[in-house]
Amino acid sequence: MTTKTITTDIYDSTGEKAGTISLPAAVFGVEVNEALLAQAVHVYRTNQRKYTAHTKQRGEVQGGGKKPWRQKGTGKARQGSTRAPNWRGGGIVFGPRAHKPHLLRMTKKMQQAAFRSALSQKVQNAEIVVMKNIAFEDRKTKQAHELLKKLPLKKNNLILLNDPNESTTASLRNLASVSVQRIDTLSVYDLMRTQILVMPQACIDVFAQRYGQKEQSATASSVKE
Repeated sequence: MTTKTITTDIYDSTGEKAGTISLPAAVFGVEVNEALLAQAVHVYRTNQRKYTAHTKQRGEVQGGGKKPWRQKGTGKARQGSTRAPNWRGGGIVFGPRAHKPHLLRMTKKMQQAAFRSALSQKVQNAEIVVMKNIAFEDRKTKQAHELLKKLPLKKNNLILLNDPNESTTASLRNLASVSVQRIDTLSVYDLMRTQILVMPQACIDVFAQRYGQKEQSATASSVKE
């Protein structure tokens, strides 16, 4: 296990730099496994797919209860139903079905390793913004917009909340450049599809408990008041 120290800037509630914070290397400093990341994204997207196309088999189409002609003596091929796949209006063979197949699975250790790789890649690419806290007492989208303008964001940003309140969510959800999500619903796909991950300091401890060693936690060192 690597023991190197990883630090990044931490911002206060006004969008100003308030010091640096140490990130647990067991979660944010591992070697990136790109093959595992690709597999995690594939599993997630496949399981989210909606199967809406549906064709009827011969037992589902209407009609065909009567034998079209007698079995022998007509010189024609024997037929049992006009709804057989070889008939016009008959059932479809090997067509798409609306039922969902078995979901793809990843083991718990693979999922944890995929999260570590995704978070470590974010750190390596300087795509993580840590704040002391993200909370708004009133529903003020303008106030949230002014705060985000001070942060080093890009066009596609994900704001991760540990314990969001209604006012905070309402203040952020109307901003076009950001999406808001709870940490409990986060997936590797969400991390890979966004350019900048914005999260409060409390989320780092959650990541350390879920994907790293329990004794590791985030500690902040203030460099200015």
